[in-house]
Amino acid sequence: MASGNTIIIGGGIASATPFTIGQFPVIVLADPATVTDGNIRQDTSTPPKVYIGDASVFAGSTVIGGATLTGSAIAHVAIGSGATVATTSAVNASVVIGRSAINGTGNGNVVIGDRANAAGSGATSSSNVVIGRLANIGVSAGGANNVVIGDSADLSLGSQQVLIGPSAQMSANNLNVAIGYSASVTGGAGIANCVVVGPSSNTNRTQNTLIGYGLANTHSNNICIVGCSWSSTANMPANTCGFLASNGLTTMIVGNNHEAAAPGSLTFRLCNGLGANIAAGSLTLQAGLGTGTGASAVVNLASSIPVGAGSTLQTSRTGFRMSPSVTAGQTDIMVYDVDNATLERVTVGAADSGGVGFKVLRIPN
Repeated sequence: MASGNTIIIGGGIASATPFTIGQFPVIVLADPATVTDGNIRQDTSTPPKVYIGDASVFAGSTVIGGATLTGSAIAHVAIGSGATVATTSAVNASVVIGRSAINGTGNGNVVIGDRANAAGSGATSSSNVVIGRLANIGVSAGGANNVVIGDSADLSLGSQQVLIGPSAQMSANNLNVAIGYSASVTGGAGIANCVVVGPSSNTNRTQNTLIGYGLANTHSNNICIVGCSWSSTANMPANTCGFLASNGLTTMIVGNNHEAAAPGSLTFRLCNGLGANIAAGSLTLQAGLGTGTGASAVVNLASSIPVGAGSTLQTSRTGFRMSPSVTAGQTDIMVYDVDNATLERVTVGAADSGGVGFKVLRIPN
């Protein structure tokens, strides 16, 4: 007899004729619903079925812990108290794991989580993945290849979509992605190719991209919005990319970090033409528009002024300003006068002051 936690089966610790253990027996039982003990059971079906606990089991399926299969399909896995796969003869290979998790008549779905639900998946709604407590896919027909992950995440329409995040929602057509708490793409049939990333952000228009917290676009198609806490209005034009926030963006920095030993340079240009005799595109830099008698906005072009040797940051200075004027003899242009150390308005001289047919441009002494 060996000591400790050792079990030896045979004719002793050592024997001239060692004992040979044959194959473990296969227990052949009738319908498992009539079995009342709690043994691990495998029957002689082809393919075989394996089950632990009282369950309804079909060929090729594995059922553990009071789960239920209904119908006559094969190759399902159901694990958990109340886990259910409601199958038909044409439906195979679904996996349901979790207390009261449910798969409907969909083919090849994976449902994982406490009360995760794919009961709404029709017979043609296949290859969906539902993961999370109360996560749900309710596409009645044709909804295939969707991924739903998150507590109470809910997808009710479409195919080939990704929905990730607690309480995220998808009720749009196809090829949409929503990621984040309460992120959503809605709007029903026809809404496609949208990407929403960020808590509480939403779009119900097609081909939109929203990145940030609390963004909402319900008006225009084909736009991209990056920011936070912003909602669209009827003035939002299509084919627009915006950096927007409800409290306004005051500074935008592009480059190698906020400060760097090698800041780098930036060229901003439009698309070049391609082919013979292609007209170039125009570039407009436009300040915001006011209303009524509100003051006009200005456009400043600024650069830096050296301050001497050392690591002290240089000083920024506006060298050119577009500032609209309605006064006769003035222009919209202001330039920095180094002698006067200030921006000066450019005015126009009298007729022919720059030669016959021309006016001279000037600034004050």
